[in-house]
Amino acid sequence: MRKILIAQALIGSLIAAWFLTKSIEQAAAALFGGGIALINGILISRRITRTANMSQPSPSQEVRSMYIAVIERFVSIVVFLALGMMIWQHDRAAQLALVVAFVGGQVALMIFGKT
Repeated sequence: MRKILIAQALIGSLIAAWFLTKSIEQAAAALFGGGIALINGILISRRITRTANMSQPSPSQEVRSMYIAVIERFVSIVVFLALGMMIWQHDRAAQLALVVAFVGGQVALMIFGKT
């Protein structure tokens, strides 16, 4: 799981560096978007660790844990993306940078999460 988090941080940083060539606001928004993806990865990691540490979890406990993880991730993503959109509400390019970095972090999660 550490490899996934490192990949997410690296991709978010690279995207932010690219947006830094445009403006500091876009770079900050990209770092924020990459941070959202990283928080999502940390929530997944935490839930996996917590489920693995359960002694003989029943199927219903595993399903409940999965539902809680999905709700945590969904709510945190919606709240942080909305916050970022509000912060950069008058800068469409910064909003785009935020979304691009978030998507980049999610792509890293999908690619490196398969191995």
